[in-house]
Amino acid sequence: MVSLDNFGLNHLEKQHQIDLMEIIEGRHTRTATLKVIQLPVGSWFEIIGEATIADAVLDRLV
Repeated sequence: MVSLDNFGLNHLEKQHQIDLMEIIEGRHTRTATLKVIQLPVGSWFEIIGEATIADAVLDRLV
């Protein structure tokens, strides 16, 4: 299990956006991912910084 603890404290740089997407994509439908995040889902687009990546991540988590 992976924990995304304290996600969203800083805006993600391009490489971090890609890394997050790869982690979530690799785990999707295979294993659990725990999210401990105090940000509303709508704020993820701003924090992630790339709408396409944010859509893909949220699609797999929500």
